[in-house]
Formats: sequence, structure tokens, C-alpha cells
Amino acid sequence: MNEIFLKPPIFMLLRSIHLTLFIMHSDAILKQAAATILRRLRISAKLKREALAASLNISKSAIDKMEQGVYHIKLTDIIRLAPLLNMSATEFVAQIEAELEKLLHHNID
Repeated sequence: MNEIFLKPPIFMLLRSIHLTLFIMHSDAILKQAAATILRRLRISAKLKREALAASLNISKSAIDKMEQGVYHIKLTDIIRLAPLLNMSATEFVAQIEAELEKLLHHNID
């Protein structure tokens, strides 16, 4: 006979809260990784925020927010930013992933 065991509502609530906190934490780490790489690449390409913003037709404030990890750097941003930073979008994403790995290992330790 197959019995279905229902999980107590409090367990489901705690699991939901835990997953939400995990996703929020991961989201913050991803934003931080992307921001770090964008800032590092912009500086190494000797680009000023103003020039980068003008090239992308966005405000300097938006670039500032991306570099601070406040705004997500979306795929379309990566595709538009990569050539300005003298790299391909694939290389840009690879650097973000490497930084993300480093941050995740740092937060686990």
C-alpha cells in the first residue's frame, strides 16, 4: 500500500524561507562578481565611466550602479560591453564565472 505523507506546513514554510534566502544570497554574489569584472575590465581598457556610458547610450549613473553591484548586468549589456572592453562576450562571461567561483569559495570558507 502506498501512503502519502504530507509534510507539516511549518516545515514547508521554513524550506521556502531557506530557499528564498539562498536565492537572494546567490543573486547578490552574482551581482558582485559581474560588478567586479566590469570594473576591472573597464580600468584595464583605460575607459572612463563617462566614455563607456556614452558608447552604450546609457547614463553614467547606470554604469556606476552596475559597477557597485546594484543593477544586474544582463546578457544584452554583456554583448554591448564586450567589444568596448576588447573581448568577446564569451570571454566576458568566462571571467564573470571565474570571479563567481572565487566569491562562492570565499563565502563557503
